[in-house]
Amino acid sequence: YIDNDVCIPCKFGCEKCSSSTECNVCSNDFYMLKTDSGSECVSSCPKTHYQNVKEFTCIPCPITCDLNSGCTIKSTADISNIQQSSLKCFNCIEGYVMNTAENCVSGCPVGYSKFNGVCSKCNVENCDKCEDSVNKCSKCKDILYLENNSCKEKCEFGYSITDTVNSIPYIDNRCGECGLH
Repeated sequence: YIDNDVCIPCKFGCEKCSSSTECNVCSNDFYMLKTDSGSECVSSCPKTHYQNVKEFTCIPCPITCDLNSGCTIKSTADISNIQQSSLKCFNCIEGYVMNTAENCVSGCPVGYSKFNGVCSKCNVENCDKCEDSVNKCSKCKDILYLENNSCKEKCEFGYSITDTVNSIPYIDNRCGECGLH
């Protein structure tokens, strides 16, 4: 590039540049990395970016990714057009979980619960929330009652809709054994 009528060579790895901070074309086997001050060419992308080996570009990981672990391409992504939305985190930042669409989200949708940092579908039919495992329901869908890890339309004989600890109607619609109040 030219600066005050003087030809200045581009930085190492850059074939064509318009300034000391703006590379326009990288040399072979170098990746284009966009920075706050412009762009540069690197031999490999930092962990905070996905290394697109097809186009030799560094694509920033989604902001919800734990930057110490990085990101990779989603299993459903179009590999001919990789963008940031095509990427998934190896691990989510604190307070986020991986949903079924391979995105880090602040919470799991209804019917899913967080296990090992991932939203997993509860295996109990009509269950809105599981705890400890996908096979242990803790809250049924509205108008259903939780009884012995099953969601039912009404409590069976010998059970009542009460909190067995405090003997009051239970908020989560659990069926408590009649004799335990």
